[in-house]
Amino acid sequence: MAGDKQESLEEKLVRRKLINLILLSIILMSYMLCACSVEANNYPLLVDDSGTGESGFYKNKAGNHFSLSILFISNVGKQPITIDRVTLIDEENMTIIESSLMVIGEERTLLGFQYWPPDSTERYPNFDTRIPTAGAVIEPGDGYNLLVAVELHEVEAYASGLEINYRNSYGRKYVEKSYYAYVFNNDGLPEN
Repeated sequence: MAGDKQESLEEKLVRRKLINLILLSIILMSYMLCACSVEANNYPLLVDDSGTGESGFYKNKAGNHFSLSILFISNVGKQPITIDRVTLIDEENMTIIESSLMVIGEERTLLGFQYWPPDSTERYPNFDTRIPTAGAVIEPGDGYNLLVAVELHEVEAYASGLEINYRNSYGRKYVEKSYYAYVFNNDGLPEN
């Protein structure tokens, strides 16, 4: 009789361990599904870069700062999204020094491709209220000019585009890429 009770206790322990193992497996699988980034296709974050192409700037030198701010982004989904980071794709000889969001007013003027910071912000009334992209929440229906400022480390520099990593309110991660290239070259300016 005592052996039967001991066996019964052992069975309970085995069953409890099995249940714990199953629960742990479910938790790990859920974490892995949420931790993986999904290659987005302009949903829920719509990136309007007017298609593929490239912008070139030819009067520059190492150490110059430029705005690569030609992208209009908007949340076309049904829930808020949070931007985690913005990076350059295939960058050579440049780094991001600022990445922020600027509200686009009724003028719908993008900051564009120019020296950074801009000499004048008259045409960009929301420039001084821009917010850092890291941690920025974009509500459904909201849109912004994605401002990306870079510093050149050499006269010739290049990036094949921008990558935006973000997540929805459930924690699902997305990656949106714009393959609008940015080319910097020397047009006879002296190095100093």
